[in-house]
Amino acid sequence: SRPLQRPLGAATRHDYTTELWTRGATWAQTAVYFDGVPLFNPLHAAGAVSAVNPDAVGAVFFHPGVQPAELAGGAAGLVDLRTRRGGDVLRGAGELSLLSVRAAADGSALDGRLSWMAAARRSHLDLLGVGIRALGGDSAGAVPYGFSDLAARVDLRLGGGARLEASGIHEADRLDGEVPGMVREADARWGSSAGRATLAVPLL
Repeated sequence: SRPLQRPLGAATRHDYTTELWTRGATWAQTAVYFDGVPLFNPLHAAGAVSAVNPDAVGAVFFHPGVQPAELAGGAAGLVDLRTRRGGDVLRGAGELSLLSVRAAADGSALDGRLSWMAAARRSHLDLLGVGIRALGGDSAGAVPYGFSDLAARVDLRLGGGARLEASGIHEADRLDGEVPGMVREADARWGSSAGRATLAVPLL
């Protein structure tokens, strides 16, 4: 969501969040859609990371003013995320960062009539604390928070010019432990899942 902070009328509160402030309105006034389905938990880590893996995104449409009639927009703006189609050949990519590990793959089958794409990501800072405790060390400074997300899409060409397209996302956040001065011993889970399927059939 960092590139969305560049257009006129869009900004963010500070450099440590990806929350989008549209025309001075808070992030709560901007609606987020995933392939036409509303996404109610679009950010991880209290707003620091997008909940949609960028490897799964093919296009992003930002509407800070007039919004599409087919989508129930926010009071200030609307972000419309569209997944990408799978390629003609099998491809894969991965990345390991200080915050998370992510992987993506796409390809085709059935002589090109079926294409698919999947992208997954998981943070690993919480696993660091588990490893420290397993080795008998002091994990007091470890981060008890973790997140994960999975997005996928399938496109299938049927006979007679018909086609089936389906996509979905599942993203989750977890807090297991204590953050000194902020959160007492906690065991919390939150997140959201969304999916849709479209069958297009020519009438004539």
